[in-house]
Amino acid sequence: LNNNTNMRVFCGLVDSVSTPASASDPLNAVNGIALWFDSAVSAVWKIKHNDGSGASVTAAIGGGVAASTATLYPVEIFYNNNTSKWRFVFNDIVTEVGTADIPAATQNLGFWTYIENTTGADRTMRVYYEEIYSDK
Repeated sequence: LNNNTNMRVFCGLVDSVSTPASASDPLNAVNGIALWFDSAVSAVWKIKHNDGSGASVTAAIGGGVAASTATLYPVEIFYNNNTSKWRFVFNDIVTEVGTADIPAATQNLGFWTYIENTTGADRTMRVYYEEIYSDK
């Protein structure tokens, strides 16, 4: 990020190709799971997830990771069949998201990455690569 104020960042999996209905809750009534940052709410990265019904749930990343500028964060998001949970590895911190309010295993999910500017100032984000794979 070139700035960590007046912005939102979403990087994750969703079952929709439409523009988010609510910028402050892009997973409202949508199946998905993602890394999330909203500078108006918190100074740290979060995990946002939903099973497609109602508002999404926002969970803390273990230990908390501040959204720093000019910092590259390695991110892994995957479903762990052994625990039936989604696992995030973010900045070497492992966090699992439970079995409630998560996309069903039968959902077809695509990848979204976006940054939202909540003011008139320029905001940028570097994404070097995205790799999607399935073990089945």
